[in-house]
Amino acid sequence: MTKAPDPATAKAVKGSVTEALGKIMADPEIEARGAAQKNSGQVEAEAKKPVKSKDRKP
Repeated sequence: MTKAPDPATAKAVKGSVTEALGKIMADPEIEARGAAQKNSGQVEAEAKKPVKSKDRKP
């Protein structure tokens, strides 16, 4: 059985593809939209990670 992909990671990947498409097509609007979507997905994925505290004992 496969694990369902994380929506935030999927958003970042979709943004990367859109950004690359914008570069290939020489369309700065599409490229910027893809970069924004990629960054948004990366921020969402980072926010979901648990915070590691140095003061906590395992």
